[in-house]
Parts: sequence; structure tokens; C-alpha cells
Amino acid sequence: CANALSLCLVGEALSVFGRMPVQESLDYDMVKKTLLERFRLTAEGFRERFHSCRPENSETGKQFICRLTNYFDHWIEFSDTEKTYEGVRDKIVGERFLNWCSCKLVVFLKERKLHKVEYMARHADQFMEAQGIRNLEKGGSDNVEEKEAKSEAPTSKARVQQRCFLCNRLGHLARNCHTSTSRQESHVTCQLCQKKGHKANECGNRPAENSACAVRSEDKPEVISTVVDMSTRSDRSASC
Repeated sequence: CANALSLCLVGEALSVFGRMPVQESLDYDMVKKTLLERFRLTAEGFRERFHSCRPENSETGKQFICRLTNYFDHWIEFSDTEKTYEGVRDKIVGERFLNWCSCKLVVFLKERKLHKVEYMARHADQFMEAQGIRNLEKGGSDNVEEKEAKSEAPTSKARVQQRCFLCNRLGHLARNCHTSTSRQESHVTCQLCQKKGHKANECGNRPAENSACAVRSEDKPEVISTVVDMSTRSDRSASC
């Protein structure tokens, strides 16, 4: 049967069959199992397909129900679930139980391949006791490491809520405020012009150092007229 099956394989399926050991390639059940695992046609794969299945375009209700039933039957078959009311009940209840457990606990229970909910509950309690966890729910575990991580988180939030009474902004205190310097300068009084906001050495009304040599702009016309009169007089005296 295995040799007959190999004649029907093409592409990746044939490549998987060619990489199998010789003894296993002669076993039909082993070949079937290997091919199903390669293309994720396993209990977990059919479980995901069953839960994520959506109606396709132009698919009738009968076709969609048939596809759902096919996924469910393969899921039950490959998970070695007893095809009884109790077996299916344990499967459905156990599925809901795992959906609300933390990720570490889910991995712990799946590794043991527990089919009955009473076994799952017993192992879950043992895991919680060993890990020091008091909450099954995702994100609800309260071991020491997660407590420390949560205790450090509010620090940054409290820092953001700090309000400066100088500028009335969040995120810093008054001693770290950048606007405090400008506010202090606004209270400084100049000793020369008696105005606030600057010091005497920064005053624009401060007298120039070379005031004796400086010529005011309003005096320039008088100086020019004086020079013209002097030059005129000198020309007259020269002509005489």
C-alpha cells in the first residue's frame, strides 16, 4: 500500500516521502502520519481550522456545515478522543478551560496530552502550587517576578503626572523648570534706567566709553556748515 501511495505523490509530498527512512516508507500508516504532520493536518491543525472557519464566497449553507463537520471529525479522530458523549464533553469543556489559562499553563497541560477534564484540573492545581500562582486567567498570574514588574510601572506614570507650579505644565517640578530663569530675570532692575528685565551692564542706555570722540547725529549739520564757512573765508582771504 505504501508503494502504491508513493506513485500518487507529487511535489512536496513526494519530497517528504523520499526523505523518510526505508523501513518507515514501507509502512502505510507511518507514511500517512508523516504526510499529515508535514502539511499540519493534525489534531491541533484541524482544531484551528474548525475555530477559524468562515463561509467562503458563494458557498451554500450545506457546504459550509459539511466543511465544519469534516474539520471537527478529524480533530476528534486525530486527538484520540473517545467518540462518546463523555469523551466529546471532556474535549469541549477542556478546550474552553485552556482558552482561559495562562500561556505557560497551557503548554504544561498540552505536553501531558490530558483528555479528561478532571486530570487537567489536577495537573493545573499542581502547576499553580509549584509556580506560586493563584490565578488561572491570562494576565492574572501574581508570582514574584510579575509583581516586581508591575510595581516599577507606576513610577514613570507618576513622573508624568508631576505638575510645575511655575509654568503649570506636566512632567517636571519647579526646580527643574526652564522658564524659572526667565522669570527671575524679569524681576531684575537696571540701576541706570530703572527698568526691569536687564542689568546695568546690559543696558542699552549705557553711555559710550569714547563719548568725547563721539559725534551726535543731530550735531552733524552744524559741523558741516561750520566747515563750509571756514573754507569760504579762507578762499576770500587768499583772493585778497
